[in-house]
Amino acid sequence: THCISSAASDVYKRQVLPAVPAVLNSFSVFSHDLVVKSSTFVPGSSYTLQLSCHQLIGSQLTTISSAAVTIDINSPPSSGSFDATPRSGIALQDIFSMVASNWVDIDLPLSYQFTFLSPTTSAMLPVKGKSALSYARSILPTGKTGTQNSVTLVVTVFDSLAANTSTRDAVTVTERVTTGTAVAYNFTSTLTDARSDTEETKQLIGVFSSALN
Repeated sequence: THCISSAASDVYKRQVLPAVPAVLNSFSVFSHDLVVKSSTFVPGSSYTLQLSCHQLIGSQLTTISSAAVTIDINSPPSSGSFDATPRSGIALQDIFSMVASNWVDIDLPLSYQFTFLSPTTSAMLPVKGKSALSYARSILPTGKTGTQNSVTLVVTVFDSLAANTSTRDAVTVTERVTTGTAVAYNFTSTLTDARSDTEETKQLIGVFSSALN
């Protein structure tokens, strides 16, 4: 007995019973798996997966059963925008506002996660964790000199099934003229104000650590 599985335009064949026993009772169970690469299916499309079982009778393969299932491939949120204001400001002083607008998806509700790229290490650092809020506010470290003090901000938008898409915006953040002692005092004071908010505390640590590196 052979089973043939098909997905899209690809056909996979496997010999399910390499050595058929002399007697098969009605309780015998054999498994057949179809593994498809994650990049095979296109988001927003539908695919029909079919399994057909054939029996070799003489020199001919005869279909004895088949089954099919149709699956819909989830699409990530789309059509939205992401904007940050002001377009320029002073590091560790000015507050930048980030807003994600007009994102659409059939699998609601949507969630939003805000981050920024560290100008010194390029690591993704948190601004606001995944939540239903489509906006965030934060101070930022000095931008990278080689990119005209640009700091890249990122929003990742998730639907209820975890499909997601990310988009970026950039602002100019210039260095704050201050002493190391003043920066340390500002860091301590800011953390004290945020001590009751764990997420804000983590975000501030990320900003100040990036500024000090």
